[in-house]
Amino acid sequence: MKKGNFRTDKFLLYILGKLLAAGLAALLIIFAFSTVMHTSNIYILAKDAFAKRTSVILVPLDNPDTDILDSIYTKEYLQKSGLATQTTNASYKIKSYDERTDVKLGIVFPWQKVAKVKVNNTVRDISAEIAPGAIQVNEVDRFIESGEYTLTFIKENGNWRVADLKLDEDTTIDQSEEYPIPTKAPEEDYEEQVPESTPPEESQ
Repeated sequence: MKKGNFRTDKFLLYILGKLLAAGLAALLIIFAFSTVMHTSNIYILAKDAFAKRTSVILVPLDNPDTDILDSIYTKEYLQKSGLATQTTNASYKIKSYDERTDVKLGIVFPWQKVAKVKVNNTVRDISAEIAPGAIQVNEVDRFIESGEYTLTFIKENGNWRVADLKLDEDTTIDQSEEYPIPTKAPEEDYEEQVPESTPPEESQ
């Protein structure tokens, strides 16, 4: 009788051990998946943050990307930076540009509320012209800066937002020689009309 009880207890301990191991494995998988999700979300959001920022800075007027900014940045940052309302390049029509964003991202754990990310963002080969209908041109010495940045993310209601964007090192390439120069409308030359002199009458 005792022998049978011993075997039953041993079997139950064996089952409990297997269940515990399976539970720990499941928790580990869930933890790993959640960590990967948070890390990838930050990576994608960092890319989007610079893509939309560059878009609205280069094309500040009638840009649909302006309405997307509040899903990427916090309200406090948008108010502080004026990103959604700035019109720096409104006098120009940006036809094309090349942007490269390299995100140096570490691991973001599920319990984190704040994450800092290093980003190298370069905008170059900007092709622009004076905006049609621009009455007064606000000339700029650069359309947008390039450089190494630190992005600070915070988690709000389970969603990550950019709370701060700091330029650590400016690496902007001087392209001022390629900037379109506004030209004045040609002035009409008014020549003073001198009446033709009549020949003197011959004396008789």
